[in-house]
Amino acid sequence: MLPLFFILSNIFIWITGAAHPRFIYGLFAYIVTVPFINSQNLKIKSITTYKNFLFIILLIFTTLLIPRLNSYKAFYQDPFKMSTIQVPVVEYQNINEDWVMPLIGDQCWINIDCIPYNKYISEQRYFTYKSFSSGK
Repeated sequence: MLPLFFILSNIFIWITGAAHPRFIYGLFAYIVTVPFINSQNLKIKSITTYKNFLFIILLIFTTLLIPRLNSYKAFYQDPFKMSTIQVPVVEYQNINEDWVMPLIGDQCWINIDCIPYNKYISEQRYFTYKSFSSGK
């Protein structure tokens, strides 16, 4: 019952969070492995204490490496820092009648009438379709 709850809750968190395949590889591996393991009789037996110690060190090390190491460094430098993303102010220049390009750089951001390079864009119609061609 507990593995099923674990799987369903993780799938729910994955779907409501950032549903990207890289975030669910571990859960997929768990889902594939669970049917083949008799989890009620699963016991890790070791002959020496050294193996238990090595297992615990490996478990702690892999758990600590789940976040990026740079995240620990940033937290250590300033634990109360709240990062914010600033939206840049982009100025555009007209290329021709309908198209613009940025004055600095090649990032158009949200402007859908923007192209990153100075090219002449012409529109042609074929029946009910629009076609755009570029030239210099």
